[in-house]
Amino acid sequence: MKTLSLILVAASLTVGACDFGAMFGSESETSLFVSVDSRNNPATHLANPMGLAGLRVEISGIGQRVTLTASDFAGVADPGEGYLIHDVPNHGAANVAIMLVQGDAIVANGEVSLRLQPRTDSWHITLTRTDHAWGSDLINQGGTGCVDHLMFCQRVVRFLISEAAANEPDEAIWLMVQRITPDGPCPDAGPNAICGE
Repeated sequence: MKTLSLILVAASLTVGACDFGAMFGSESETSLFVSVDSRNNPATHLANPMGLAGLRVEISGIGQRVTLTASDFAGVADPGEGYLIHDVPNHGAANVAIMLVQGDAIVANGEVSLRLQPRTDSWHITLTRTDHAWGSDLINQGGTGCVDHLMFCQRVVRFLISEAAANEPDEAIWLMVQRITPDGPCPDAGPNAICGE
């Protein structure tokens, strides 16, 4: 009987092993990573006044207010690198506001709200400037903009640039939100599903 009890305890520990981080780790805080994808074309260069030189990102609702400008991303050679914010809570709502200035004019602006959630390893926000980016067609159809190759994608949003300041028709600032979780990119959907809320 003692052997059976040990087997059952061992089985319980094995089944519950994937939740040990939740049981013993801190789920009260996570991180938020902001990057700029400047690979697409010269219009995305951070030093270009007709590109992203006038970019401003303001993040609030995370226990601190963080303001980032193009200079915070300048010199980052790898598009996978960016600005990391620690101690982000796993509850409440964060607000990400973006603004693009050219000369003395605000040529694009908007904001996105994130519902902060438990079991989140990190949030990733990626920005770029182009006429056609991730999930363009899905956004045109009123969807989240997340296509199945965008792992952990929650939402893609575009903020149109004023016609007078645009380098090409339909040019916009694009913002992609990814929620990295220990459960994988689509915990509630099939392997080929489009992730999103």
